[in-house]
Amino acid sequence: DDLAQVWNDERKAAVTAGLVAAAAPGTEPAWLEEDAAKITALVDGYGQDWVAMSTDACEATYVRGEQSARLLGQRRDCLDRRRAEVDALAGILAEATPAVAPEAFAAASSLSPLSRCADSESLAAAVDPPETDADQQQVADLRRSLARAQILDAAGRHDEADTLAQELLGKAQALAYAPAVAEARFHLGRIKASRADAKAAEEHLSEAHWQASSVKHDTVAAAAASALVDVVGIDLARRDEGLGWARHAEAAFKRIGLGGVDEAELRYRVGSIHAANGSLPEAGESLEQAKALYEKQPHHALALVGTLRELAQVRSAELRFGDAEALLEQARALAEEAAGSQHPEVARVMAVQGRVADAQGNPGAARERLRDALARLEGTVGPQHPLAAAVHEDLARSHARAGEREEAVREQQAAYDGLQASLGEHPRVAEALFALGSLRAAAGTREDARRDWEKSLVLWEATRGKDHPALAWPLERLAALDLEDGKAKLAVERLERALKVRGRKGLPATLLAETQFALAKALHESGEDRTRAQELARKARKTYETAGPAGATAAATIDEWLAAAGPEEPSGP
Repeated sequence: DDLAQVWNDERKAAVTAGLVAAAAPGTEPAWLEEDAAKITALVDGYGQDWVAMSTDACEATYVRGEQSARLLGQRRDCLDRRRAEVDALAGILAEATPAVAPEAFAAASSLSPLSRCADSESLAAAVDPPETDADQQQVADLRRSLARAQILDAAGRHDEADTLAQELLGKAQALAYAPAVAEARFHLGRIKASRADAKAAEEHLSEAHWQASSVKHDTVAAAAASALVDVVGIDLARRDEGLGWARHAEAAFKRIGLGGVDEAELRYRVGSIHAANGSLPEAGESLEQAKALYEKQPHHALALVGTLRELAQVRSAELRFGDAEALLEQARALAEEAAGSQHPEVARVMAVQGRVADAQGNPGAARERLRDALARLEGTVGPQHPLAAAVHEDLARSHARAGEREEAVREQQAAYDGLQASLGEHPRVAEALFALGSLRAAAGTREDARRDWEKSLVLWEATRGKDHPALAWPLERLAALDLEDGKAKLAVERLERALKVRGRKGLPATLLAETQFALAKALHESGEDRTRAQELARKARKTYETAGPAGATAAATIDEWLAAAGPEEPSGP
Protein backbone atom coordinates (compact mmCIF):
# COMPACT_ATOMS: atom_id res chain seq x y z
CA ASP A 1 0.00 0.00 0.00
CA ASP A 2 0.95 3.68 -0.21
CA LEU A 3 1.87 3.92 3.45
CA ALA A 4 4.33 1.03 3.22
CA GLN A 5 6.46 3.18 0.94
CA VAL A 6 7.20 5.53 3.85
CA TRP A 7 6.78 3.22 6.88
CA ASN A 8 8.25 -0.26 6.56
CA ASP A 9 10.75 -2.56 8.27
CA GLU A 10 13.71 -0.77 6.75
CA ARG A 11 12.60 2.63 8.00
CA LYS A 12 11.70 1.25 11.42
CA ALA A 13 15.22 -0.13 11.75
CA ALA A 14 16.65 3.22 10.65
CA VAL A 15 14.57 5.02 13.28
CA THR A 16 15.82 2.69 16.02
CA ALA A 17 19.44 3.04 14.93
CA GLY A 18 19.13 6.82 14.64
CA LEU A 19 17.64 7.24 18.10
CA VAL A 20 20.08 4.95 19.89
CA ALA A 21 23.00 6.77 18.25
CA ALA A 22 21.56 10.11 19.44
CA ALA A 23 22.01 9.50 23.17
CA ALA A 24 23.24 12.64 24.89
CA PRO A 25 26.90 12.56 26.02
CA GLY A 26 27.26 10.84 29.37
CA THR A 27 23.83 9.19 29.25
CA GLU A 28 22.75 5.59 28.80
CA PRO A 29 21.24 4.77 25.38
CA ALA A 30 19.17 1.84 26.66
CA TRP A 31 16.10 4.03 27.26
CA LEU A 32 16.17 5.05 23.61
CA GLU A 33 15.88 1.44 22.50
CA GLU A 34 12.67 1.19 24.50
CA ASP A 35 11.61 4.60 23.18
CA ALA A 36 12.15 3.45 19.60
CA ALA A 37 10.05 0.35 20.24
CA LYS A 38 7.23 2.46 21.68
CA ILE A 39 7.39 4.87 18.75
CA THR A 40 7.32 1.98 16.30
CA ALA A 41 4.23 0.56 18.00
CA LEU A 42 2.52 3.96 17.99
CA VAL A 43 3.20 4.61 14.31
CA ASP A 44 2.27 1.02 13.43
CA GLY A 45 -1.14 1.60 15.03
CA TYR A 46 -1.48 4.93 13.27
CA GLY A 47 -0.52 3.26 9.99
CA GLN A 48 -3.09 0.50 10.41
CA ASP A 49 -5.78 3.10 10.97
CA TRP A 50 -4.52 5.03 7.92
CA VAL A 51 -4.79 1.94 5.69
CA ALA A 52 -8.26 1.11 7.03
CA MET A 53 -9.45 4.67 6.42
CA SER A 54 -7.93 4.77 2.93
CA THR A 55 -9.73 1.54 2.05
CA ASP A 56 -13.00 2.79 3.50
CA ALA A 57 -12.73 6.05 1.54
CA CYS A 58 -12.49 4.15 -1.76
CA GLU A 59 -15.23 1.66 -0.89
CA ALA A 60 -17.58 4.44 0.21
CA THR A 61 -17.51 5.82 -3.34
CA TYR A 62 -16.93 2.81 -5.59
CA VAL A 63 -18.56 -0.05 -3.66
CA ARG A 64 -21.24 1.37 -1.38
CA GLY A 65 -22.00 4.44 -3.54
CA GLU A 66 -22.62 6.63 -0.48
CA GLN A 67 -19.91 9.23 -1.07
CA SER A 68 -19.33 11.68 -3.91
CA ALA A 69 -16.18 11.69 -5.99
CA ARG A 70 -15.45 15.21 -4.65
CA LEU A 71 -15.56 13.99 -1.05
CA LEU A 72 -13.37 11.02 -1.97
CA GLY A 73 -10.81 13.43 -3.39
CA GLN A 74 -10.90 15.51 -0.22
CA ARG A 75 -10.41 12.42 1.96
CA ARG A 76 -7.49 11.32 -0.20
CA ASP A 77 -5.88 14.77 0.04
CA CYS A 78 -6.27 14.66 3.81
CA LEU A 79 -4.74 11.18 4.02
CA ASP A 80 -1.91 12.21 1.70
CA ARG A 81 -0.93 14.95 4.14
CA ARG A 82 -0.95 12.46 7.01
CA ARG A 83 1.25 10.12 4.95
CA ALA A 84 3.67 13.01 4.36
CA GLU A 85 3.88 13.52 8.13
CA VAL A 86 4.79 9.87 8.68
CA ASP A 87 7.40 10.11 5.92
CA ALA A 88 8.91 13.23 7.52
CA LEU A 89 8.86 11.66 10.99
CA ALA A 90 10.71 8.55 9.85
CA GLY A 91 13.36 10.57 8.05
CA ILE A 92 13.91 13.01 10.93
CA LEU A 93 14.17 10.32 13.61
CA ALA A 94 16.57 8.26 11.49
CA GLU A 95 18.90 11.29 11.61
CA ALA A 96 18.20 12.14 15.26
CA THR A 97 20.52 14.31 17.33
CA PRO A 98 20.80 14.51 21.15
CA ALA A 99 18.40 17.46 20.98
CA VAL A 100 15.84 15.49 18.96
CA ALA A 101 15.92 12.23 20.93
CA PRO A 102 13.98 13.49 23.99
CA GLU A 103 11.29 14.89 21.67
CA ALA A 104 10.98 11.80 19.47
CA PHE A 105 7.97 10.23 21.16
CA ALA A 106 6.23 13.60 21.39
CA ALA A 107 6.86 14.13 17.66
CA ALA A 108 5.33 10.75 16.88
CA SER A 109 2.38 11.59 19.11
CA SER A 110 1.89 14.87 17.23
CA LEU A 111 0.87 13.19 13.96
CA SER A 112 -2.34 14.88 12.87
CA PRO A 113 -5.53 13.02 13.81
CA LEU A 114 -6.87 10.71 11.14
CA SER A 115 -10.41 11.34 12.34
CA ARG A 116 -10.50 14.60 10.39
CA CYS A 117 -10.10 12.60 7.17
CA ALA A 118 -13.39 10.81 7.87
CA ASP A 119 -15.32 13.83 9.09
CA SER A 120 -17.61 14.58 6.16
CA GLU A 121 -18.93 17.75 7.82
CA SER A 122 -15.52 19.41 8.17
CA LEU A 123 -14.36 18.07 4.79
CA ALA A 124 -17.47 19.48 3.15
CA ALA A 125 -16.41 22.87 4.52
CA ALA A 126 -13.06 22.60 2.74
CA VAL A 127 -12.15 25.25 0.20
CA ASP A 128 -12.22 24.54 -3.51
CA PRO A 129 -8.86 23.53 -5.01
CA PRO A 130 -6.96 25.73 -7.52
CA GLU A 131 -8.40 25.79 -11.01
CA THR A 132 -5.57 24.20 -13.00
CA ASP A 133 -3.99 20.76 -12.59
CA ALA A 134 -0.54 22.35 -12.43
CA ASP A 135 -1.55 24.63 -9.58
CA GLN A 136 -3.21 21.75 -7.77
CA GLN A 137 0.03 19.78 -7.95
CA GLN A 138 2.03 22.72 -6.63
CA VAL A 139 -0.37 23.12 -3.70
CA ALA A 140 -0.15 19.39 -2.94
CA ASP A 141 3.65 19.61 -2.95
CA LEU A 142 3.51 22.68 -0.72
CA ARG A 143 1.30 20.90 1.79
CA ARG A 144 3.65 17.92 1.92
CA SER A 145 6.52 20.29 2.65
CA LEU A 146 4.48 22.02 5.36
CA ALA A 147 3.96 18.60 6.92
CA ARG A 148 7.74 18.24 7.10
CA ALA A 149 8.06 21.67 8.74
CA GLN A 150 5.42 20.63 11.27
CA ILE A 151 7.31 17.46 12.22
CA LEU A 152 10.67 19.23 12.32
CA ASP A 153 9.16 21.62 14.84
CA ALA A 154 7.60 18.83 16.92
CA ALA A 155 10.97 17.03 16.97
CA GLY A 156 12.74 20.06 18.40
CA ARG A 157 14.50 21.21 15.22
CA HIS A 158 12.89 24.63 15.50
CA ASP A 159 15.45 26.65 13.56
CA GLU A 160 15.27 24.36 10.52
CA ALA A 161 11.49 24.32 10.74
CA ASP A 162 11.45 28.11 10.84
CA THR A 163 13.70 28.44 7.79
CA LEU A 164 11.61 25.95 5.81
CA ALA A 165 8.29 27.52 6.83
CA GLN A 166 9.43 31.00 5.80
CA GLU A 167 10.54 29.63 2.43
CA LEU A 168 7.18 27.89 2.01
CA LEU A 169 5.27 31.05 2.85
CA GLY A 170 7.07 32.76 -0.02
CA LYS A 171 6.14 29.92 -2.37
CA ALA A 172 2.52 30.05 -1.24
CA GLN A 173 2.36 33.78 -1.87
CA ALA A 174 3.83 33.26 -5.35
CA LEU A 175 1.04 30.75 -6.10
CA ALA A 176 -1.55 33.42 -5.27
CA TYR A 177 -3.86 30.76 -3.81
CA ALA A 178 -5.16 32.34 -0.60
CA PRO A 179 -5.96 29.11 1.32
CA ALA A 180 -2.35 27.92 0.89
CA VAL A 181 -1.03 31.29 2.10
CA ALA A 182 -3.18 30.98 5.24
CA GLU A 183 -1.91 27.43 5.84
CA ALA A 184 1.72 28.48 5.44
CA ARG A 185 1.24 31.43 7.81
CA PHE A 186 -0.41 29.15 10.35
CA HIS A 187 2.53 26.73 10.36
CA LEU A 188 5.04 29.57 10.53
CA GLY A 189 3.16 31.08 13.47
CA ARG A 190 3.19 27.80 15.37
CA ILE A 191 6.92 27.43 14.78
CA LYS A 192 7.61 31.01 15.92
CA ALA A 193 5.79 30.15 19.15
CA SER A 194 8.04 27.10 19.63
CA ARG A 195 11.05 29.40 19.27
CA ALA A 196 9.65 31.68 22.01
CA ASP A 197 9.10 34.52 19.50
CA ALA A 198 5.61 35.21 20.76
CA LYS A 199 5.14 38.57 19.03
CA ALA A 200 5.98 37.10 15.61
CA ALA A 201 3.80 34.10 16.41
CA GLU A 202 0.86 36.36 17.20
CA GLU A 203 1.39 38.31 13.99
CA HIS A 204 1.43 35.25 11.74
CA LEU A 205 -1.32 33.32 13.52
CA SER A 206 -3.73 36.26 13.62
CA GLU A 207 -3.07 36.97 9.95
CA ALA A 208 -3.60 33.27 9.17
CA HIS A 209 -6.91 33.36 11.04
CA TRP A 210 -8.26 36.37 9.19
CA GLN A 211 -6.93 35.25 5.79
CA ALA A 212 -8.46 31.81 6.26
CA SER A 213 -11.76 33.29 7.43
CA SER A 214 -11.92 35.56 4.39
CA VAL A 215 -11.85 32.56 2.02
CA LYS A 216 -13.92 30.27 4.31
CA HIS A 217 -10.96 27.99 5.03
CA ASP A 218 -12.58 27.22 8.35
CA THR A 219 -10.29 24.44 9.61
CA VAL A 220 -7.23 26.72 9.42
CA ALA A 221 -9.15 29.68 10.88
CA ALA A 222 -10.20 27.52 13.82
CA ALA A 223 -6.71 26.06 14.36
CA ALA A 224 -5.10 29.51 14.27
CA ALA A 225 -7.60 30.89 16.79
CA SER A 226 -6.91 27.95 19.10
CA ALA A 227 -3.14 28.43 18.85
CA LEU A 228 -3.58 32.13 19.67
CA VAL A 229 -5.19 31.18 22.98
CA ASP A 230 -1.79 29.91 24.09
CA VAL A 231 0.38 32.56 22.45
CA VAL A 232 -1.67 35.58 23.54
CA GLY A 233 -3.08 34.27 26.80
CA ILE A 234 0.02 32.53 28.19
CA ASP A 235 3.16 33.68 26.36
CA LEU A 236 2.17 37.35 26.07
CA ALA A 237 0.12 37.26 29.31
CA ARG A 238 -2.88 39.07 27.78
CA ARG A 239 -5.28 36.74 29.56
CA ASP A 240 -8.62 38.23 28.50
CA GLU A 241 -7.56 38.42 24.86
CA GLY A 242 -6.45 34.81 25.01
CA LEU A 243 -9.87 33.78 26.28
CA GLY A 244 -11.39 35.90 23.53
CA TRP A 245 -9.52 33.85 20.94
CA ALA A 246 -10.89 30.74 22.63
CA ARG A 247 -14.41 31.96 21.90
CA HIS A 248 -13.47 32.46 18.24
CA ALA A 249 -12.09 28.92 18.13
CA GLU A 250 -15.15 27.43 19.84
CA ALA A 251 -17.47 29.11 17.35
CA ALA A 252 -15.43 27.82 14.41
CA PHE A 253 -15.31 24.29 15.83
CA LYS A 254 -19.09 24.23 16.19
CA ARG A 255 -19.61 25.66 12.72
CA ILE A 256 -17.60 22.94 10.98
CA GLY A 257 -18.16 20.10 13.45
CA LEU A 258 -14.57 19.77 14.72
CA GLY A 259 -14.14 18.09 18.08
CA GLY A 260 -11.96 15.36 19.51
CA VAL A 261 -8.28 16.28 19.71
CA ASP A 262 -8.89 19.85 18.53
CA GLU A 263 -11.46 20.51 21.23
CA ALA A 264 -9.33 18.77 23.88
CA GLU A 265 -6.35 20.93 23.01
CA LEU A 266 -8.47 24.07 23.21
CA ARG A 267 -9.92 23.12 26.61
CA TYR A 268 -6.39 22.47 27.90
CA ARG A 269 -5.24 25.90 26.73
CA VAL A 270 -8.20 27.62 28.36
CA GLY A 271 -7.53 25.73 31.58
CA SER A 272 -3.90 26.83 31.51
CA ILE A 273 -4.92 30.50 31.28
CA HIS A 274 -7.29 30.15 34.23
CA ALA A 275 -4.60 28.34 36.23
CA ALA A 276 -2.05 31.07 35.46
CA ASN A 277 -4.58 33.65 36.69
CA GLY A 278 -5.29 31.73 39.89
CA SER A 279 -8.89 31.03 38.83
CA LEU A 280 -8.77 27.47 40.14
CA PRO A 281 -12.44 26.38 39.76
CA GLU A 282 -12.49 27.49 36.12
CA ALA A 283 -9.10 25.89 35.49
CA GLY A 284 -10.24 22.60 36.98
CA GLU A 285 -13.44 22.57 34.93
CA SER A 286 -11.63 23.17 31.62
CA LEU A 287 -8.90 20.64 32.36
CA GLU A 288 -11.45 18.00 33.38
CA GLN A 289 -13.12 18.55 30.01
CA ALA A 290 -9.77 18.18 28.22
CA LYS A 291 -9.05 15.00 30.18
CA ALA A 292 -12.39 13.44 29.22
CA LEU A 293 -11.84 14.29 25.55
CA TYR A 294 -8.25 13.00 25.41
CA GLU A 295 -9.29 9.73 27.06
CA LYS A 296 -11.37 8.98 23.97
CA GLN A 297 -8.56 9.66 21.46
CA PRO A 298 -6.16 7.01 20.16
CA HIS A 299 -2.44 7.82 19.82
CA HIS A 300 -2.61 10.82 22.20
CA ALA A 301 -1.51 9.34 25.51
CA LEU A 302 1.20 11.97 25.97
CA ALA A 303 -1.30 14.83 25.72
CA LEU A 304 -3.42 13.09 28.34
CA VAL A 305 -0.40 12.73 30.62
CA GLY A 306 0.27 16.47 30.30
CA THR A 307 -3.36 17.26 31.10
CA LEU A 308 -3.30 15.02 34.17
CA ARG A 309 -0.14 16.76 35.40
CA GLU A 310 -1.66 20.22 34.98
CA LEU A 311 -4.93 19.18 36.60
CA ALA A 312 -3.05 17.64 39.54
CA GLN A 313 -1.29 20.95 40.18
CA VAL A 314 -4.63 22.75 40.20
CA ARG A 315 -6.03 20.23 42.69
CA SER A 316 -2.95 20.66 44.86
CA ALA A 317 -3.41 24.44 44.83
CA GLU A 318 -7.00 23.83 45.96
CA LEU A 319 -5.57 21.71 48.83
CA ARG A 320 -7.23 18.62 47.33
CA PHE A 321 -4.08 16.60 47.79
CA GLY A 322 -5.71 13.17 47.57
CA ASP A 323 -7.17 14.02 44.19
CA ALA A 324 -3.81 15.40 43.02
CA GLU A 325 -1.97 12.24 44.06
CA ALA A 326 -4.52 10.00 42.35
CA LEU A 327 -4.22 11.97 39.10
CA LEU A 328 -0.43 11.72 39.22
CA GLU A 329 -0.51 7.97 39.82
CA GLN A 330 -2.72 7.69 36.75
CA ALA A 331 -0.36 9.94 34.77
CA ARG A 332 2.72 7.95 35.75
CA ALA A 333 1.15 4.60 34.87
CA LEU A 334 0.00 5.96 31.53
CA ALA A 335 3.39 7.51 30.74
CA GLU A 336 5.19 4.26 31.53
CA GLU A 337 2.78 2.23 29.42
CA ALA A 338 2.82 4.60 26.45
CA ALA A 339 6.42 5.87 26.38
CA GLY A 340 8.40 3.43 28.53
CA SER A 341 9.45 3.27 32.18
CA GLN A 342 12.62 5.34 31.67
CA HIS A 343 11.16 8.01 29.40
CA PRO A 344 11.61 11.64 30.56
CA GLU A 345 7.82 12.01 30.74
CA VAL A 346 7.81 9.62 33.70
CA ALA A 347 10.37 11.81 35.49
CA ARG A 348 8.24 14.89 34.80
CA VAL A 349 5.31 13.25 36.57
CA MET A 350 7.58 12.28 39.48
CA ALA A 351 8.71 15.90 39.79
CA VAL A 352 5.10 17.05 40.16
CA GLN A 353 4.59 14.34 42.78
CA GLY A 354 7.49 15.94 44.62
CA ARG A 355 5.87 19.39 44.40
CA VAL A 356 2.61 18.03 45.81
CA ALA A 357 4.46 16.39 48.71
CA ASP A 358 6.22 19.69 49.43
CA ALA A 359 2.90 21.55 49.35
CA GLN A 360 1.67 19.16 52.05
CA GLY A 361 4.60 20.06 54.29
CA ASN A 362 6.61 16.91 53.67
CA PRO A 363 9.96 18.18 52.34
CA GLY A 364 11.78 14.91 52.99
CA ALA A 365 9.47 12.90 50.74
CA ALA A 366 9.36 15.77 48.24
CA ARG A 367 13.13 15.97 47.84
CA GLU A 368 13.50 12.22 47.61
CA ARG A 369 11.05 12.16 44.72
CA LEU A 370 12.64 15.21 43.10
CA ARG A 371 16.17 13.82 43.33
CA ASP A 372 14.98 10.53 41.85
CA ALA A 373 13.38 12.45 38.97
CA LEU A 374 16.56 14.49 38.50
CA ALA A 375 18.76 11.39 38.41
CA ARG A 376 16.51 9.85 35.76
CA LEU A 377 16.64 12.99 33.66
CA GLU A 378 20.40 13.33 33.95
CA GLY A 379 20.70 9.72 32.79
CA THR A 380 18.43 10.19 29.79
CA VAL A 381 18.51 13.77 28.50
CA GLY A 382 21.59 15.05 30.33
CA PRO A 383 22.15 17.48 33.22
CA GLN A 384 21.74 20.68 31.17
CA HIS A 385 18.39 19.84 29.60
CA PRO A 386 15.51 22.23 30.46
CA LEU A 387 13.63 19.36 32.11
CA ALA A 388 16.52 18.81 34.52
CA ALA A 389 16.68 22.55 35.19
CA ALA A 390 12.99 22.55 36.13
CA VAL A 391 13.66 19.94 38.83
CA HIS A 392 16.56 21.99 40.19
CA GLU A 393 14.08 24.87 40.49
CA ASP A 394 11.66 22.65 42.39
CA LEU A 395 14.46 21.71 44.79
CA ALA A 396 15.40 25.39 45.17
CA ARG A 397 11.82 26.26 46.14
CA SER A 398 11.72 23.39 48.64
CA HIS A 399 14.93 24.55 50.33
CA ALA A 400 13.73 28.16 50.32
CA ARG A 401 10.51 27.22 52.11
CA ALA A 402 12.58 25.51 54.79
CA GLY A 403 14.82 28.58 55.20
CA GLU A 404 17.83 26.73 53.74
CA ARG A 405 19.06 29.68 51.73
CA GLU A 406 22.49 28.50 50.61
CA GLU A 407 21.05 25.22 49.33
CA ALA A 408 18.26 27.11 47.55
CA VAL A 409 20.74 29.39 45.79
CA ARG A 410 22.88 26.42 44.77
CA GLU A 411 19.95 24.58 43.18
CA GLN A 412 18.65 27.70 41.42
CA GLN A 413 22.14 28.43 40.10
CA ALA A 414 22.24 24.91 38.62
CA ALA A 415 18.86 25.55 36.98
CA TYR A 416 20.01 28.85 35.51
CA ASP A 417 23.29 27.37 34.23
CA GLY A 418 21.46 24.52 32.52
CA LEU A 419 18.85 26.75 30.90
CA GLN A 420 21.43 29.26 29.69
CA ALA A 421 23.51 26.48 28.15
CA SER A 422 20.56 24.77 26.45
CA LEU A 423 18.30 27.71 25.49
CA GLY A 424 20.51 30.81 25.27
CA GLU A 425 18.50 34.03 25.01
CA HIS A 426 15.09 32.80 26.11
CA PRO A 427 12.26 33.88 28.47
CA ARG A 428 12.81 30.79 30.63
CA VAL A 429 16.38 31.93 31.25
CA ALA A 430 15.10 35.35 32.35
CA GLU A 431 12.62 33.69 34.68
CA ALA A 432 15.34 31.51 36.26
CA LEU A 433 17.67 34.48 36.63
CA PHE A 434 14.99 36.54 38.35
CA ALA A 435 14.35 33.69 40.81
CA LEU A 436 18.08 33.38 41.45
CA GLY A 437 18.24 37.07 42.31
CA SER A 438 15.32 36.73 44.72
CA LEU A 439 17.01 33.84 46.52
CA ARG A 440 20.29 35.73 46.70
CA ALA A 441 18.48 38.72 48.18
CA ALA A 442 16.97 36.46 50.85
CA ALA A 443 20.46 35.09 51.54
CA GLY A 444 21.78 38.62 52.05
CA THR A 445 23.91 38.96 48.90
CA ARG A 446 22.27 42.21 47.88
CA GLU A 447 24.50 43.29 45.00
CA ASP A 448 24.45 39.84 43.43
CA ALA A 449 20.67 40.04 43.54
CA ARG A 450 20.71 43.47 41.89
CA ARG A 451 22.91 42.16 39.08
CA ASP A 452 20.62 39.17 38.48
CA TRP A 453 17.48 41.32 38.43
CA GLU A 454 19.04 43.83 36.03
CA LYS A 455 20.10 41.04 33.67
CA SER A 456 16.67 39.38 33.87
CA LEU A 457 15.00 42.69 32.99
CA VAL A 458 17.17 43.12 29.90
CA LEU A 459 16.59 39.51 28.85
CA TRP A 460 12.82 39.71 29.30
CA GLU A 461 12.76 42.92 27.26
CA ALA A 462 14.73 41.21 24.48
CA THR A 463 12.61 38.06 24.39
CA ARG A 464 9.11 39.25 25.32
CA GLY A 465 9.14 42.96 24.51
CA LYS A 466 9.19 46.11 26.63
CA ASP A 467 5.50 45.96 27.54
CA HIS A 468 5.26 42.41 28.90
CA PRO A 469 3.84 42.09 32.45
CA ALA A 470 6.80 39.93 33.53
CA LEU A 471 8.97 43.06 33.50
CA ALA A 472 7.18 44.24 36.63
CA TRP A 473 8.90 41.60 38.75
CA PRO A 474 12.50 42.83 38.36
CA LEU A 475 11.34 46.46 38.19
CA GLU A 476 9.70 46.17 41.61
CA ARG A 477 12.69 44.40 43.16
CA LEU A 478 15.14 46.94 41.77
CA ALA A 479 12.94 49.79 42.96
CA ALA A 480 13.03 48.36 46.48
CA LEU A 481 16.82 48.42 46.38
CA ASP A 482 16.71 52.00 45.06
CA LEU A 483 14.60 53.07 48.04
CA GLU A 484 17.05 51.43 50.42
CA ASP A 485 19.84 53.41 48.74
CA GLY A 486 17.92 56.69 49.07
CA LYS A 487 17.17 56.88 45.34
CA ALA A 488 13.44 57.42 45.64
CA LYS A 489 13.02 59.20 42.29
CA LEU A 490 14.65 56.32 40.41
CA ALA A 491 12.38 53.92 42.31
CA VAL A 492 9.35 55.96 41.22
CA GLU A 493 10.44 55.78 37.56
CA ARG A 494 10.78 51.99 37.72
CA LEU A 495 7.46 51.55 39.51
CA GLU A 496 5.56 53.83 37.12
CA ARG A 497 6.73 51.53 34.35
CA ALA A 498 5.80 48.43 36.36
CA LEU A 499 2.33 49.89 36.95
CA LYS A 500 1.88 50.47 33.24
CA VAL A 501 2.77 46.90 32.17
CA ARG A 502 0.61 45.42 34.93
CA GLY A 503 -2.35 47.63 34.14
CA ARG A 504 -3.71 45.53 31.30
CA LYS A 505 -6.97 43.63 31.65
CA GLY A 506 -7.08 39.98 32.59
CA LEU A 507 -4.20 39.81 35.06
CA PRO A 508 -4.90 39.04 38.73
CA ALA A 509 -5.98 42.26 40.44
CA THR A 510 -3.67 41.58 43.38
CA LEU A 511 -0.62 41.95 41.12
CA LEU A 512 -1.71 45.47 40.20
CA ALA A 513 -2.43 46.20 43.87
CA GLU A 514 1.08 45.08 44.82
CA THR A 515 2.58 47.53 42.33
CA GLN A 516 0.21 50.34 43.38
CA PHE A 517 1.27 50.03 47.00
CA ALA A 518 4.97 49.86 46.11
CA LEU A 519 4.61 53.02 44.02
CA ALA A 520 2.67 54.70 46.80
CA LYS A 521 5.55 54.14 49.21
CA ALA A 522 8.10 55.40 46.67
CA LEU A 523 6.08 58.54 45.90
CA HIS A 524 5.73 59.28 49.60
CA GLU A 525 9.44 58.75 50.16
CA SER A 526 10.35 61.02 47.24
CA GLY A 527 8.03 63.77 48.47
CA GLU A 528 6.79 64.29 44.89
CA ASP A 529 3.06 63.58 45.15
CA ARG A 530 1.91 62.35 48.52
CA THR A 531 -1.76 62.83 47.65
CA ARG A 532 -1.44 60.40 44.73
CA ALA A 533 0.57 58.09 46.99
CA GLN A 534 -2.35 57.77 49.38
CA GLU A 535 -4.83 57.37 46.53
CA LEU A 536 -2.79 54.48 45.15
CA ALA A 537 -2.52 52.88 48.58
CA ARG A 538 -6.29 53.07 49.06
CA LYS A 539 -6.91 51.53 45.62
CA ALA A 540 -4.59 48.67 46.53
CA ARG A 541 -6.33 48.22 49.86
CA LYS A 542 -9.74 48.03 48.18
CA THR A 543 -8.47 45.22 45.94
CA TYR A 544 -6.98 43.30 48.85
CA GLU A 545 -10.23 43.52 50.82
CA THR A 546 -11.82 41.07 48.37
CA ALA A 547 -8.83 38.70 48.10
CA GLY A 548 -9.39 36.40 51.08
CA PRO A 549 -7.10 35.82 54.10
CA ALA A 550 -3.88 36.70 52.27
CA GLY A 551 -5.52 39.90 51.07
CA ALA A 552 -6.61 40.77 54.61
CA THR A 553 -2.99 40.67 55.78
CA ALA A 554 -1.91 42.98 52.95
CA ALA A 555 -4.83 45.33 53.63
CA ALA A 556 -3.80 45.57 57.31
CA THR A 557 -0.25 46.43 56.24
CA ILE A 558 -1.59 49.24 54.06
CA ASP A 559 -3.74 50.54 56.94
CA GLU A 560 -0.65 50.76 59.12
CA TRP A 561 1.24 52.59 56.39
CA LEU A 562 -1.61 55.07 55.81
CA ALA A 563 -1.79 55.80 59.50
CA ALA A 564 1.96 56.44 59.67
CA ALA A 565 1.97 58.50 56.46
CA GLY A 566 -0.37 61.07 57.95
CA PRO A 567 -3.12 63.11 56.26
CA GLU A 568 -3.15 63.90 52.55
CA GLU A 569 -1.55 67.09 51.35
CA PRO A 570 -4.04 69.86 50.54
CA SER A 571 -5.03 69.80 46.87
CA GLY A 572 -4.63 73.59 46.44
CA PRO A 573 -6.25 76.94 47.33
